[in-house]
Amino acid sequence: MAVVELTYILHLEDSADDAEIVADALSDGGLRCYIERVDQRDTFLSALDSREWDVVIADYSLPSFDGLSALVLVRERYPDLPFILVSGTLGEEAAVEALKSGANDYIIKDRLARLPLATKRAIGERAAAQERKESEALLNLRTKALESAANSVIITDREGTIIWANPACSVLTGYTPAELIGHNPRLLNAGRHDRVFYRNLWSTILQGDVWQGEIHNRRKDGSLYCEEMTITPVRDTQGEISAFIAIKQDISARKDLEQQLLHSQKMEAVGRLAGGVAHDFNNLLTVITGYSNMLLTNPKASISECAEQIKTASERAAAVVRQLLMFSRREVVGPRVVSLNDIISKTEKLLLPVLGEKVKLVIARGSGLGSVEADPAQLEQVIINLAINAADAMPPRGGQLSITTSNVNVDESTGGRPQGIAAGPYVLLKVADNGLGMSEEVKAQIFEPFFTTKDRSSGSGLGLSSVYGIVKQSGGFIHVESAPNQGSTFSVYLPRVQGEPETAQRGAHAEHRGNGAGTVLLVEDEVSVRTLVRSILEMDGYTVLEAGDPNEALDTYGVYPWGSSSPIDLLLTDIVMPQMSGIELAAHLLRLHPNMKALYMSGYSDELLQKHGIHSLSPSAFIPKPFTSAELLSKIEEALRPRD
Repeated sequence: MAVVELTYILHLEDSADDAEIVADALSDGGLRCYIERVDQRDTFLSALDSREWDVVIADYSLPSFDGLSALVLVRERYPDLPFILVSGTLGEEAAVEALKSGANDYIIKDRLARLPLATKRAIGERAAAQERKESEALLNLRTKALESAANSVIITDREGTIIWANPACSVLTGYTPAELIGHNPRLLNAGRHDRVFYRNLWSTILQGDVWQGEIHNRRKDGSLYCEEMTITPVRDTQGEISAFIAIKQDISARKDLEQQLLHSQKMEAVGRLAGGVAHDFNNLLTVITGYSNMLLTNPKASISECAEQIKTASERAAAVVRQLLMFSRREVVGPRVVSLNDIISKTEKLLLPVLGEKVKLVIARGSGLGSVEADPAQLEQVIINLAINAADAMPPRGGQLSITTSNVNVDESTGGRPQGIAAGPYVLLKVADNGLGMSEEVKAQIFEPFFTTKDRSSGSGLGLSSVYGIVKQSGGFIHVESAPNQGSTFSVYLPRVQGEPETAQRGAHAEHRGNGAGTVLLVEDEVSVRTLVRSILEMDGYTVLEAGDPNEALDTYGVYPWGSSSPIDLLLTDIVMPQMSGIELAAHLLRLHPNMKALYMSGYSDELLQKHGIHSLSPSAFIPKPFTSAELLSKIEEALRPRD
C-alpha cells in the first residue's frame, strides 16, 4: 500500500468552523495534511518561521489582519512558498490585485472543491521552479568551471566544427574563442601526423569511445606546441553521438624536459661507449697505418692485399663513428619497421669493449623473428642501457649477460606477463644477468627518474627511466624479475607488426666505369679529401674544377665562362666550411646560374648540420662522409639526371 506524503499547511483563519471545512475539502481531495491554524499577525509570523511549510492558505479578511498583508510578509521571507487566498466575498478586482502581489491562486469558499487541485498545482509548480533553479545554477556552475578551467576546452559538433571554446584556448592557441568557433580543429594542424593518425582518432570517437593521446599543433603565430588531449563523445537524449568535448593541456615544456633528460642520459652512455670504443678504434688505426707504411716502404708487399686490409679497417671505423653519431644525436629519426635482431647485431660491436673481459656476452637471436615499429637508435639505447646496468650489477669476478629475442603471443592465459599488457603478438627482448640482483624495495623504484643505487659520481639515475619511456613510447611493455643474489631479467615486449624491415643500406661497391661526363666544381677545405674526390671524379671521366673554400670558389669561378660550350654542370661542396657554408655558396651561384645542380657532403652529425640548413635539402642532394667511390659516383649520376 502506497504511503501518501504528508503536506504541511499553515492556515491563516479566524473561524474554527471555516478551518474545519477547508481541512475536509483537502482530505476529500486526497491530501494527507498537517495543518496549523493561526489568526493573528504575531502568531502567523512565529509559525511561519517555525518550520518548512509546503503551502500557506489564508483567509482574505480577518478582524485584525488580512490575507494580502500576510502575502507581503510571506514573499519577503520565502519568495517561492505557495500562497493561496480563500474568501467568501473576494471580488474580481481584489483577486487580480492578489495575483499581482504574488498569490498562486484564490478560491471562493463556496467552491472549495477546487482547493485540493490548486494546492497540488501550487506545490508542483514550486518543485518544478526549484528544480529549474537548481538546474540553472548547476548549468551556470558548469559553464563557469569550463570557462575558468586552466586547461583548454573545445566542444565540436558531430562533424568536428567548433561550437564553443573556453578562454584558456586563447592562451594555448593564440586564437580567441570567437576566432575558433565555426572552424574545424584542422585550423591548428601542424602537419606532424599522417592521415592514419587522424583516421584512428575519428574511428575511436565515432564508435563512442574516449580517445586520449598527444598531438603536435601550430599556434596562430606559427609556433609549434605539443598538447595532451582527451576527446569524449557527447550523446543526446536518444543516445546518439551529437558532439565531442576535447580537454587539452600544453605539455611542450614537459616534452622538452624529457628530451633534455633523455639526451643527458644518452651522453652519459656515449661516454661509457667512447671509452670502450677507443680500444677497438686504435686497433683499426694500427691496421690502417701498418699496411699503409708497408705499401710505401716494402717493395715486396702485395698491393691488392694491403689495399683490401686498409679498406676493411676503414669501413669498420666508419661504421663505429656512424653508430656513435646516430646514438648521440638530439633529434628523433622517428619510428620505422625494423628487425630487433639487426639492431642487436649492430649494438653488439659497441657493447663488447664496454662490458670488458669479465662479462661473458651470450646472444640468442630468435629465428623467424617478426618486425617491430620503433626508432632504431632508441632501441639501441634500450639495449645498451640495460647491458650497462647489468654489467654494473655484476660481482667483481664478473658474470654472464644474455640477450635473447623471440616471438610471443600474449593472451589471458599467458603466465608471467607484465601487469596491464594488452593481448596480442609481440617481439620479446630479454636481457638477463647473474649479478647481485635487487630487493623488492629497489625493484619498485628502478624506473623512477634519478633513482640510483650507484654513487652519484657513477651515474645520473636516468638510464632505466629512459628505457621505460622509450619502451612505452614504442607501444610496448617492460617487466623485471629479480631477487638478491639471483640476478635480474628485463623483459621488453614490443608489438609485432607486418612488413619487412626498412634498411638504409649503403651503396654497393662498383668497378671503375669511366663513363662520367660533365664539369664538376669541387669545393672542400680539407686538402686530403679534396684530392681524393678529384681523383675519383677524374678517373671516371669528369672535368673537375676545385676550390679550397667558398670565397675562392666565388672569386675564381664567379667569372667562369658558363656558356653552353663549357658549363659547370654540378657543384659538389662540403657543408661546414669557414666564412660561409656550402649551402650559402650554392645559393649565391644558383641565383646566377639556375641550371647548375648541387650535391652536398659532410661528416658532421645531423644536429650540427641542422644549424646550417640541411633540413631544407632533399635526401638525394646529400651524401654523408665517409663514402665509397661507387656511392659518390652514384649520387652524382642521380644529381645530374634530368628531372621530369
